[in-house]
Amino acid sequence: MTFFWCYLLIGFSNSSLLIDQIHTPTAIIGILTTSRSHERRALIRSTYLHHRPKKMDVFFALCSRPIITENNTLKEIDEKGDIILLNCTENMNEGKTHVWFTYVFEHFLPYKFVLKGDDDTFIHLENLQQDLILQPQNNIFYGRICNNYPAMAGMLYGMSWNLVEYVATDQWVRANVIGPEDFITYTWMKRNNAIFISKEAEFYDHKEAKSTSWSKDYVENTIAIHQCKQNERMIDAYFKLLKH
Repeated sequence: MTFFWCYLLIGFSNSSLLIDQIHTPTAIIGILTTSRSHERRALIRSTYLHHRPKKMDVFFALCSRPIITENNTLKEIDEKGDIILLNCTENMNEGKTHVWFTYVFEHFLPYKFVLKGDDDTFIHLENLQQDLILQPQNNIFYGRICNNYPAMAGMLYGMSWNLVEYVATDQWVRANVIGPEDFITYTWMKRNNAIFISKEAEFYDHKEAKSTSWSKDYVENTIAIHQCKQNERMIDAYFKLLKH
């Protein structure tokens, strides 16, 4: 599933910079999931992942410990080719997000943006790519800022490549990875004076999630819909927004 992009270097001319921009893939997304979540991964593959743009890569990211072999996780990894095993023990708020961004920095050529998403989020990948293309490509932290809480909503957020490098290599960041992960990521970004881009209209909760102030009906420019833990919600979003 990974695309390998060639970088043509022609000295330091303007043409070389243009060529580099053309061939640099737009984004890679890690859908943070767990070993047991076979059905959820299968549902995502059969819905919005069918509409992945050519210059965007999407992987399921799960910790390598534990791997639930009785549920055929290892077979799924071998057959699907879209799962990345991170060097961590499955956890919440103990640094999995940091491990994901660091993994991408250490194992991939640069992307313009690196994102993480939840497996209960419906993502309109084409709309996401089109929006990311319009954004500046340096020092950008992208998502939707939470109401009355210093964090990007965990449904989907990402950062430009220079911030990925900072997260992966900065010693202060490495020493501050434990805690509520969306808040912790926010503190890394604030420390580096990142530019926050918040997409209130395009990131929202599913219309049936009545308990949240972000809940609303589908809109044409949708990028991310959270609160889709129920399979029916993911399927409904898919048919209304992508399966015409």
